Amino acid sequence: MALRVRAQEGLANARRSLLSLQAACRATREQWEVHHDPHRMTLGPQDFRRADTRHIAEVENEGRKLLHMLTQGSPEIGVMLPDAFEAYIERTDHTALEIERLSFRLSPPKPLRV
Repeated sequence: MALRVRAQEGLANARRSLLSLQAACRATREQWEVHHDPHRMTLGPQDFRRADTRHIAEVENEGRKLLHMLTQGSPEIGVMLPDAFEAYIERTDHTALEIERLSFRLSPPKPLRV
């Protein structure tokens, strides 16, 4: 029973890590929007905006994929053996950490000198 609870907590931690990553992505995206808005007229075409913020979507999608792989590749919690529980708990912890590390790949805008 304790292993089942730990497995569920590990999965919940991985989901919380994804929510935290999504919040960081949203904040970074907002920083880029604030950064671009004052310079809209002086910089001309806005195609560069997509290139500047593309990495944000890539990071967010990678976090979703990691969580999806964890949830899709998990055995049924009700029928796991103790060794399988331990392996699954370890995987949930590792996935949560990987998702959290993705936020380090987000790059906020640098000040523009116009």
